[in-house]
Amino acid sequence: MMRWTSRKSELPDTASALQELLGELQTELGGPPDLLLPFASPHHRAQAPLVAAQLAAAAPKAQVLGCTAAGVAGGGFERESGPCFSLMAARLPDVESQVLRFGPAGDLPLSASPEQLRARLQTSSDQQPFVLVLCDPYSVEAQSLVALLDQALPGCVKVGGLASGGRRPGDHALWAGTELQHEGAVCLALWGDLEAQPIVAQGARPVGPPMRITHGERSYVLELDGRPALSVFQDLVSALDDEERGRLRRGAVVGLSTPSEEERRPGPNDLLVRNLVGMDPEHGVIGIGGPARTGSWLRFMVRDAQAAHDELTELLADASPASAAMLFSCLGRGEAFFRQKHHDTRVLQERLGPVPVGGFFANGELGPLRGRTWLHAYTSSVALLRQRAWD
Repeated sequence: MMRWTSRKSELPDTASALQELLGELQTELGGPPDLLLPFASPHHRAQAPLVAAQLAAAAPKAQVLGCTAAGVAGGGFERESGPCFSLMAARLPDVESQVLRFGPAGDLPLSASPEQLRARLQTSSDQQPFVLVLCDPYSVEAQSLVALLDQALPGCVKVGGLASGGRRPGDHALWAGTELQHEGAVCLALWGDLEAQPIVAQGARPVGPPMRITHGERSYVLELDGRPALSVFQDLVSALDDEERGRLRRGAVVGLSTPSEEERRPGPNDLLVRNLVGMDPEHGVIGIGGPARTGSWLRFMVRDAQAAHDELTELLADASPASAAMLFSCLGRGEAFFRQKHHDTRVLQERLGPVPVGGFFANGELGPLRGRTWLHAYTSSVALLRQRAWD
């Protein structure tokens, strides 16, 4: 039977933190780990080579995948500042695994074709692998990478996030197997007696109805339902009460339909949340953080802590029991947003029981929506992991 554990250390010295985390690992798991998932605050970046070496020495047969991040989750807590190292570990009998490294020093170039990727994989979509994906935001176009993975492994769950906390290219560390890299992306495929249930909670609620983009160019919305886009937004704002108007001004975002979902009127959970990045009063244009495709749907939304809490809670209400949860939360969530510490971890454990939770606060979250994998914003992307329910 699979066993999982998640621990965290706030010791500032990297070697000491790893020693603390690894000290009782085999006792907790009942044997040597098959999988190690390290997530470390930027305080440990300078010692990234030590991390790779110490994990390999402590668990030479374990598969390793992890990265540095501005904040980490582990041991039932979320730490958003200060030194912290989170380590999730598992014993996974009857589960096979493979690490893939993308980038100049990796197994595959970022421009790889689906055929090249399939040729390197030891598994296929028939075996329904779960794929954990970690990217450096400075060197990877994450949406293109997950689109490639979707083409190579259609119908398989892919969840992950973009490393965070670095201020310039080369600042992030990505661990994969025994290797360390500072750019590109790393992936881990797991298949066999394991299945993953994805939960993507986007944390924004609609304000106003869905509208068609009747004129869009690149990331600029010129017309909504045949009217100047900015005029539509201004009319929406003026119709709100003062409290709701204040929320919208502080946290306005937009929801966009995916290319495959443009024929039907979308519900609030069918939309990709994107930033509202600017307005041009002279031309009546709105700038958004995504492609403004003519014919697609757009809905103005507002980031709201209560709505985000309710959405995650409701999505977990139908979840099956899990052995562990991987959590990738947006940097824009956390204590400042919810006004309480450890929010997403606590909701997961309240709904699922005391399952091990590990992950980090990401610079963009990866997870499925309407059958495809997407780069999200302001989201918590979760993978609930359990033994496979064989037919």
